[in-house]
Amino acid sequence: MSNKKLTILAVVAAVMVVLAVVTSQLNTPGPAPSYRNVNLIQGFDTGRIATVILKSKDEETKITKDANGRFVVANKDNYPALVNEINGLVAEILDIKTVDLITDDPKNHTDLGVSEDNARYIVKFLDSEAKPIEGFGGIIISESDPEKQGVYVRLLGENKVYLIDGSPWPRMSGLDYIDKRLTSVEADRIKSVKVTYPGGGYTLAKKDDSEDILLEGGVGEGKKFKGGDYKQVFKALTDMQFTDVQKASKAEDLNFDSTYTCTLADSTVYTLRIAVKDDKTFIKADAEFTGDKGVTVKRDGSESDEELKEKEAKLLAIEAAQKFRNRHTGWVYEIASWKANNLKKKLDDLLEDIPEEEKTSDAKTPTTTAPVITGPPADPNQPHTP
Repeated sequence: MSNKKLTILAVVAAVMVVLAVVTSQLNTPGPAPSYRNVNLIQGFDTGRIATVILKSKDEETKITKDANGRFVVANKDNYPALVNEINGLVAEILDIKTVDLITDDPKNHTDLGVSEDNARYIVKFLDSEAKPIEGFGGIIISESDPEKQGVYVRLLGENKVYLIDGSPWPRMSGLDYIDKRLTSVEADRIKSVKVTYPGGGYTLAKKDDSEDILLEGGVGEGKKFKGGDYKQVFKALTDMQFTDVQKASKAEDLNFDSTYTCTLADSTVYTLRIAVKDDKTFIKADAEFTGDKGVTVKRDGSESDEELKEKEAKLLAIEAAQKFRNRHTGWVYEIASWKANNLKKKLDDLLEDIPEEEKTSDAKTPTTTAPVITGPPADPNQPHTP
């Protein structure tokens, strides 16, 4: 055999070896993909969110944009929603990281608790056309699996089910996305409080510039304040929150026959109209700046810093009262019973007879009939027990 033929055979043999190696590598499966610590959501245009639907086994909440582009809670009569709470929900879901891929067979969804019929939580994100947002229309979350020490999740519209560490706790109630704070008045700014109810009423006011709280007209002969209830009444608006809300047009059957009026040192007046039905307390809230609303700043700069600060404070008070009125007009709020009690206590609930032994002691050592507030104020967020 000639050298030329031997060379050709050698080249062919080498090529065959290379092909064999390549074929072997192609037929050998590569390493399985890792799903540990991988973001479940790979990119998401949050600006396209127009509606959020939150569904649990007990409740369904719908948050959507109104005609003005503001988010509102649809099942709370379109009460304004907190954008930061919606952002928090989105951020929590975007932070979910997978541990492992469990299955991509839809037949396993029910057993794993990620079908739309038996899931623990379902969160949907829809665009302006009420369609699931491309790339991430929502997520389905199962109950916790104690054996796996995690929960199963599935993206809406996909079959893959993943195991994740921990358990997401998306807020599912419409009230979770509402600013439930009604008032947060500083106690030292309160000048007086007036309570009226069918058949009576009373006014509590601070004495001059002191912290003494007096009953207008006096407590009466042989009477005194009972415990610290009057303090709770006087400071009821330091932290007032509601537990539910509805349109005023849906509450026409309520009889708002009582009022709670709080006057501040800066001439701001808060008025709560109160109704009671089936042991529940409802209120309508309003505010008004009752002082002189005329504010003029001299152009020659002759006013002192103190004068300018006073005028600025007045402008801020006027603005705050108007914002309060704009926000709460047309709404009726339900108040927790223990908190509502401070708004509707009758005068008899605040007074008691002076015991005979105290009368004798008072005769020997004269004391003021008006109690003085001492020590730190009671926590307005806790039920008060005399």
